[in-house]
Amino acid sequence: MLQRISILLGLSILAVACANNDPSAATGDAQNITAATAQNPAVGTADRAAFMKAVHGKLDPQLKGQASEYLVSWLQSGNGYTFMEAEVRGKGKAIDWKKTAYEDDVEGGLFDLNQDRAGNTHVFFSAMAKKNAAGGFDVLDLVIAPTDLTLAGAGIAEAPRSIFPIVVGEGGNGNGGDGDGDGDGDGDGDGDGDGAPGNGG
Repeated sequence: MLQRISILLGLSILAVACANNDPSAATGDAQNITAATAQNPAVGTADRAAFMKAVHGKLDPQLKGQASEYLVSWLQSGNGYTFMEAEVRGKGKAIDWKKTAYEDDVEGGLFDLNQDRAGNTHVFFSAMAKKNAAGGFDVLDLVIAPTDLTLAGAGIAEAPRSIFPIVVGEGGNGNGGDGDGDGDGDGDGDGDGDGAPGNGG
């Protein structure tokens, strides 16, 4: 019995050590290991590096010199488009959001600062980019700390719906998900996609 416990403990320690040596974490491009869907482009690929470079190029100036890294929870590509959902975190120290370009939104309550029980702030964002002829990516849309369900690039008709983590309506407001599960792109439950309450038919 003691031998079995020792073996299990040893495997647990080994698993933790492997996780801490994850090369994706070392680059500040850590994958969320609880994500059920494999990410595309995958860690270590040229496309992923080019995509991350483009997103950093768009977001970093808004942080006014504060170093950042992303904890990616969703990343999918299709038809030349790539969509990502991630948490942006300070690299080395926490980001002071009142010292960013979003200062007014933070002060006005229009910037969703999620705080955990320990008081740590978690800011989530989504980004949509399209691959260009040079092999890089052009960021088409970036939505950070929304106070409602808003996804970057959801209104781009050419972007396949499969690259989004939730159902994105073809005819609704183009900013969020279906909301009610009837597939019409709005949340009113009548299936007509106009966002206005109907008779449920």
